[in-house]
Amino acid sequence: MEAMAKQADALTNAKLGAESRAAGERGRDTSHQEAVANVFREHNEQLVRFLSVRLGSVSEAVDVAQEAYVRILGLDTPDVISHLRAYLFKTASNLAINRIKERHRHGEFTQVDITTLDIKSTESAPEAVFAAREPLNQVQRVVEELPPKCRKAFLLYKFECLGYAEIAGRMNLSESMIRKYVLRAMRHCKDRLI
Repeated sequence: MEAMAKQADALTNAKLGAESRAAGERGRDTSHQEAVANVFREHNEQLVRFLSVRLGSVSEAVDVAQEAYVRILGLDTPDVISHLRAYLFKTASNLAINRIKERHRHGEFTQVDITTLDIKSTESAPEAVFAAREPLNQVQRVVEELPPKCRKAFLLYKFECLGYAEIAGRMNLSESMIRKYVLRAMRHCKDRLI
């Protein structure tokens, strides 16, 4: 697994370097490239672990991470730089969701037991584990504050990747009501977490 991770890092580094050089040749802002390179060095391992759990495959996680970096390198808005890590993880998360939805469409989806994934953590100190769990606990508390129907619609939409129509069918509510619940939940989470 470690050899695979090193190989994935080398491949990603090579692709990132090539993309960065190509962007430089087009006269791109070098501070943006440096910011992306810094985010890569500081957060790539964490990003690949995050995606591996979501996708159930380290190699697919590396592919999605690479695609996210390429998209970020193509950004033309320098104001995003202050939020580059968050933008990277959101972009990668959206790409992973798209892959999962594609699997569902083609009937290729299989449930993955995340306890069987061979993902090594460089930080195993109890403080690091606690620090990583705290934001998740906070999100869970915020979601639990929602009214039951609103919470259920939100969880089905965000974590089960179901569409409004399918959720409406499951909950015996109108599609319009499901949209309202999901938007209400998103607003609530945004207000309480930011």
